[in-house]
Amino acid sequence: MRWLLIGLLLPVFANGTTQNLSSDAGLKAAFIYRFAQFTKWPDERKASLSYCVYNDDKVYAALQKVLNNSNSQVHLLKTKHENTHCDVLYLATEANEVSSLLNKYDEQAVLTIAENIQAFRQGMVIGFITEPKRLSFRVNLQAAQQQGLTLSSQMLKLAKEIH
Repeated sequence: MRWLLIGLLLPVFANGTTQNLSSDAGLKAAFIYRFAQFTKWPDERKASLSYCVYNDDKVYAALQKVLNNSNSQVHLLKTKHENTHCDVLYLATEANEVSSLLNKYDEQAVLTIAENIQAFRQGMVIGFITEPKRLSFRVNLQAAQQQGLTLSSQMLKLAKEIH
């Protein structure tokens, strides 16, 4: 399993534009980028995706570095009232804000990624699991199907938990 994880992230690290990804934020940004690459949306998405980061300046900056040579955009959302189109939405927020943010994107196919278990339990597709010296993730297949998303079997093999 460790080799699969290395294979998942190696292209991001080999890119050369992703300096200092050993940080927690850099590693999360690399995961977010690769999650999107291993996701199929119900409509044909172009080569450029719109990534949104809510409430995490460090992950936003790291994701900008990861996406440096691509056509994709990354937006930093500071309030839940901002109206920005998102294909990928990363939420680093308290659980009580998650449901209102998810309702906002209810009609769109959005790959949602949670920072913590409480947010993940409220219907996010992917949730990070932060452990000492390790970052892994869990997947909610039902939430993915409700969004119309198809997740690659390669990504599912790497998930620590599948719900």
